[in-house]
Amino acid sequence: MYDDVEPRQVSVAPIDLLKRSMDLMGDQYLLFTAITFVGMFIGNIVPIVLFGPMLCGIYFSFFRRARGEAVTFEMLFRGFDYFLESLIAAIIAMAAQAVVIIPAYLIIIGGIVGAFAGGGGLISILAVLVSVVGYFLILLLSVLIPAFLVFVPALIVDRQMTAMPAIKLSIKAVSTNLIGVLTMSIVYAVISFAASCACLIPAFFFAPIAIGATAILYQDIFGGTKHAE
Repeated sequence: MYDDVEPRQVSVAPIDLLKRSMDLMGDQYLLFTAITFVGMFIGNIVPIVLFGPMLCGIYFSFFRRARGEAVTFEMLFRGFDYFLESLIAAIIAMAAQAVVIIPAYLIIIGGIVGAFAGGGGLISILAVLVSVVGYFLILLLSVLIPAFLVFVPALIVDRQMTAMPAIKLSIKAVSTNLIGVLTMSIVYAVISFAASCACLIPAFFFAPIAIGATAILYQDIFGGTKHAE
C-alpha cells in the first residue's frame, strides 16, 4: 500500500528552511502563530492523548497553505480526523522512549549509589563517571528519538498512513538524511531554548516557523504533498 512512498536524500539547510517557512506563511503568519499556540496549549493538557491530533491539525494547515488553498483557524481541529493513528503513534513513541531512557536513568541512579557507597575511593570516581555517561546518554536519546519520528504526523496527515508504517517511513527518511535532520533539530532546539530563556513569548513566535520548516523539509524529501484535503 505504501510501496510507492520513497524518501529522497536532500540538502538540509536549517536557516534557509526557516526563511522558506516565513515565506510560506506570508501574510498569515499571525494566523499560523495562533494555530500553533492553541494547538500546543491544548496538546499539552493531556500530552499522550491530545498532542498528536493537535500536531496533525497544524501540519494539515501548513499543507493546505503549501498547495495555495485557504487556511482558517478551525482547521487546527481537523487533526482529530487522525485521532486514533496519532494516539497509537504517541503511545509507541512513549514506549520506545521508556525502553531506552529508563535504563539510562537506572545507570545514573546506580552511579550515585555507587559514589556514596564507595567511600570516596576509586570506586566512587568510577561511579560518578558512570552517572555522567548515563546523563549524556539521556541527552542524546532525548534528541535522537524525536528526530527519527519527526515526520510521523505529516505522514499520517498527508499520506493517510496508519501509525506503524508512518513510524517506519519516518525513521527511513531521517536515516537517509541523518546529519541534516539532526543538525536541524539541534539548531531549532538551541534557538527555542534561547528564546525561552529571554522570555516565553519569543518561543511562541518561533514555534510555527520551526514547524513550518519541518513541513517544508517533509515536502522536499517526499516530493510535495499528496492527499491532505
